[in-house]
Amino acid sequence: MALAGTLVLNEVLYDPPGADAGREFVEILNVSESPVPLAGLEIQVGDGARAGSWRSAWRGAAGEIAPGALLLVAGDSLGSPQRLGVELQNGPDAVRLLRDALVLDRIGYGALVHPE
Repeated sequence: MALAGTLVLNEVLYDPPGADAGREFVEILNVSESPVPLAGLEIQVGDGARAGSWRSAWRGAAGEIAPGALLLVAGDSLGSPQRLGVELQNGPDAVRLLRDALVLDRIGYGALVHPE
């Protein structure tokens, strides 16, 4: 099981130029020296203007992320095998990475109203 600090949100594209649909992505980086299983991972998105509004955008299944490797979770038009299940809002919002309800990392963007 991954510990906090072994996986980080490396990059989030929440507002690509032009139409957003299918072109948004979240990139996860394994900063550890060991493979990390995908099972139990979850990406959630939250509305930075409303407390407690987190919703699931992706859940890991079979497979793993190799040491130093990146995992791209993207919209349909980017061709990633890992698919975002919801569109990312343009802000104020946040993305967080969890393993079995433990927050591993989070990124907020825009003028966030709620610190969560």
